[in-house]
Amino acid sequence: MSDDIEATVPLLHKGNEKDRGTGKRERSRVALRILVAVAGLVVLGPFLHCHLTKVNGAVDWDRVSHELEALRTEWHVPGMAVGVVHNGQLVYSEGFGARNEQGDPVDADTLFEIGSTTKAFTSFAVGILVDEGKLDWETPVTSLYPMQFKDPVANASANLIDIMSHRTGLANHFFLTFTWRTDAELLDKIQHLDSFAPFRDQFHYNNNMFTLAGNIAGKASGLGWEQLVAERILKPLNMTRTFTDPLLLQNAENHARGFGSAGYVYGYNETFPVESSKPAGSMVSTVNDLAKWLTLINNNGTLPDGVTLISGKQFDTIVTPHITLPNNFPTGGLVRDISYGLGWMIKQYRDRTCIEHGGGTYGYRSQLTTFPQDSLAVIVLTNQADTPLPDVVVPLVTDRILFPRAWSLWNMFLKAITLLQNAAAQAARDQVIRTRHKNTQPTAALAEYTGIYRNPGYGNLVIRAFEKDKLVAELQGTDGWDSGLKNMVATHWEFDRFGMVEIQKFLYNDSAYPLLFLDFAILSEGESVFVESVAVPLEPALEPIVFERVI
Repeated sequence: MSDDIEATVPLLHKGNEKDRGTGKRERSRVALRILVAVAGLVVLGPFLHCHLTKVNGAVDWDRVSHELEALRTEWHVPGMAVGVVHNGQLVYSEGFGARNEQGDPVDADTLFEIGSTTKAFTSFAVGILVDEGKLDWETPVTSLYPMQFKDPVANASANLIDIMSHRTGLANHFFLTFTWRTDAELLDKIQHLDSFAPFRDQFHYNNNMFTLAGNIAGKASGLGWEQLVAERILKPLNMTRTFTDPLLLQNAENHARGFGSAGYVYGYNETFPVESSKPAGSMVSTVNDLAKWLTLINNNGTLPDGVTLISGKQFDTIVTPHITLPNNFPTGGLVRDISYGLGWMIKQYRDRTCIEHGGGTYGYRSQLTTFPQDSLAVIVLTNQADTPLPDVVVPLVTDRILFPRAWSLWNMFLKAITLLQNAAAQAARDQVIRTRHKNTQPTAALAEYTGIYRNPGYGNLVIRAFEKDKLVAELQGTDGWDSGLKNMVATHWEFDRFGMVEIQKFLYNDSAYPLLFLDFAILSEGESVFVESVAVPLEPALEPIVFERVI
């Protein structure tokens, strides 16, 4: 599973009421069959890989193509491109399905947004500058860029390794990337943000720290992050179909449009709507170009002609585990020892070292996976938001090449995980609805809740009256900047709590179940009441973010 730049929004699909009982019974039967298969994977896992170690030089690529197309159709993904690099050669590249609503076909040169796989380019660029003596891995970042951490320990000690291995203890605070237009504005707000864990104690994914790393590298090089990546990585690799600005996508030939749920096509300014996190996830590329990049990674930073872009010492720092991650999925030992390097996740898959990263923006999901010991890499690019398809395709293709006698049950496994996650989401939803205090009234009149509320990190939350019994909220940061988080409709839920039931940014519209809650704090003096603040759970790892009333 990959961590993506976009917010994860659970979409709970509801069928017709008259069909719901039948649907539940059918889902139960399907779930039982899948869970039995997964149980087999867990029990038999240790026995499925102990002797399957030879590379099969005669892969039936036609069969693989049929399998991949069947999977794309089964997971309802409009388009997908897959590439396989083995021993420095692109041995397989194929497009599946459609790249846009007109049905134009995907091929190996189709452009996709690649999301957080951008992070590996950022860490590689930093490594180049360490080789040149322009940066040092161990230097505290607060001495390299004008920013501060709220946590005094992180403020004094956090270095480039800490921020790119997600171990600063700082929560992700994803919504900041919407409210602040520029890197400088966003990074200035870090000083106001709470940590969720002690420094270097736990892994917690953080896009903002890669924004910081990219800005440090851009400043040290004198080029800026975008030009640094273009000149020092893309140009030497001749990656002519790869660029760092996703807004260029709309004018490029042969590009994939991003799709959301129910066939929704994201606008070009919706798929990567933020300027303030490019080093964390803005890049656009193709299977053919990424094959060159992963060949470089499998060759430890050396080009096919022997030219070295980065020293072995710095490359090892990038792909060395710096913090461990929990293994939350039962795989019978097939996947173990999960950790994070610098822009790469490292794990053991069937006792082979695997270096990989996933990526996602609104409308796209990607996965780049390498097996350095076998000089193998797999590339999967899709134009569907939040799909687990890349997580199915990568192990299937890997098994077909490295472990041809293995039972590849990953599709059933991911389906079971999806069912379990959906069931957990449904149970959480039911719990919230069941425990609601119905027939309660807000303390004050609706107009009293309107106004401007401010948080020093997140900016302003502007709340206005909407229709006769609703509120509408907008999160504002940079003056004049459209964060996209506007016209968020909230209805009364209970007491002084309102629920956001409509958020266009996330394609969310469910009057029965709010995606976020607004908890207003009321100050009462005699018969007068004053709404002094509102708390919103914008960061799942922390208590709700408090916005104090200013107007």
